[in-house]
Amino acid sequence: MIFIILAFLALFGCQPTPGPAPMPLPVDDAGADPCGSACSHLRSLRCPDGDPTPAGTTCEAVCETDRADPIARLTSRYLACIARVPACSDEERCAR
Repeated sequence: MIFIILAFLALFGCQPTPGPAPMPLPVDDAGADPCGSACSHLRSLRCPDGDPTPAGTTCEAVCETDRADPIARLTSRYLACIARVPACSDEERCAR
């Protein structure tokens, strides 16, 4: 009997605490400018990624270049997620 109780406690007694949920990936918005939306939102949050580079290249130009790069591959879904993050520190959650 004690073995059954111990087995029950071992299986159901300790449940792990879940971590923060990843940012939900929004549905693609075909008519929108994903780079413009993402950069505008980053600037409204005062995130450094929304600012021009030291050479003066705008966020939108960097974004469009990275979208065309087969290695960087910034997807519309990723950019739509960036356009909805509540804080700069949440940007990395979109990459999951």
